[in-house]
Amino acid sequence: MAGHASGSDAAQRLSGPGLGSLVQPPQCEAIERPYESALVRLAPAQARAFRLLSVADGPDFTVVEAAVVLDVPVADAATLVESLVDIHLVEPRGAESYFYHAPLRTFARSHAHAEDGPEAVENALTRLLRWRARRSIGALLST
Repeated sequence: MAGHASGSDAAQRLSGPGLGSLVQPPQCEAIERPYESALVRLAPAQARAFRLLSVADGPDFTVVEAAVVLDVPVADAATLVESLVDIHLVEPRGAESYFYHAPLRTFARSHAHAEDGPEAVENALTRLLRWRARRSIGALLST
């Protein structure tokens, strides 16, 4: 039917263009405009935290994991994460963890790759994976 979008058409529009795409559909610009507006108002350390904390897989993260990803002391990570909560860029999940809503995570990840670069993203993930591995080994050895 002409003029009617299918479910797959809508899903494709919502998923947006791939990283590095030369074409940005109007729907993406309309969705990202408020996120861009929030991003430019962040202090550099907040913006970096917003971007890099989004790159790890998993539904949520803790302040300790944020400190590892960002390579900062835990107290600094707590301040940064709570500042992102205050402006609704990340949300608390229980008393000790935080999460991104899916559209914000996608937006933050694309900016992490574009602004921080692949090396910074890889370094952040490497720090987190090494920390998780040490933690798992420690738990195994203590049982």
